[in-house]
Amino acid sequence: MLHMGLLDVCLPARCLACGAAYRYGERPGHELLQGYALCPSCRIQCEPVCAANRCNVCSVPVPRFIVVCERCRREAFAFQRAIAVHRYSGVAARVIESFKFGSHRSLGRFMAAELATVLADSFPSGAPLVPVPSSRASVRRRGFAGALVIARELARLTDSRLQELLRSRHARSQKALSYQDRRANALASLSLRPGAAVPVRAILVDDVLTTGATADSCARRLIEGGAKEVFLLAYAIEY
Repeated sequence: MLHMGLLDVCLPARCLACGAAYRYGERPGHELLQGYALCPSCRIQCEPVCAANRCNVCSVPVPRFIVVCERCRREAFAFQRAIAVHRYSGVAARVIESFKFGSHRSLGRFMAAELATVLADSFPSGAPLVPVPSSRASVRRRGFAGALVIARELARLTDSRLQELLRSRHARSQKALSYQDRRANALASLSLRPGAAVPVRAILVDDVLTTGATADSCARRLIEGGAKEVFLLAYAIEY
């Protein structure tokens, strides 16, 4: 193994969230030379989703004695439960933006490592990982399918099955749409792959849960194909 001092000079580490250079000695040992680390400052600033009281559906913090948050009561999502490890803000948001729009594909490995810490304790064992699909236009633009990159690495880290069951055609931008229009837009763009063997239980994998429209549409397509329970695992959630 290369000496740390030589690495600092010849191959300095650079945070993929903020771009700051830092010494290899500051990196956690298991990430050495993996190319997906954040600097110590950014790691500390990632806001975890942790609270004594959390929504039984999407797991966001809720007031005491509240079981399901207002959004989940209003939208009646098709997925049974969603788990995210960070709030979609600050550094966590920059990680996702760098991953999606900055061509930092290696951040998918970083996010998968974070998801691996909660997978076994959060969902039924044996359920396959199903990446939320990207359209061909998105793959051409970014160079990769984001959720698939995360799901493949997560499957490798946890010895889980990976099933690409869904496909997506290009849909109009979701940004200016209401939730109901987003869901209709997402549902129209999604379909099961021909011959897909849909399991009884499935775990959708994505980078971020915002309105929930895409995840809900994916869950609905899987349920149409025979799934009884669909869950969602995401790196971040917006609330």
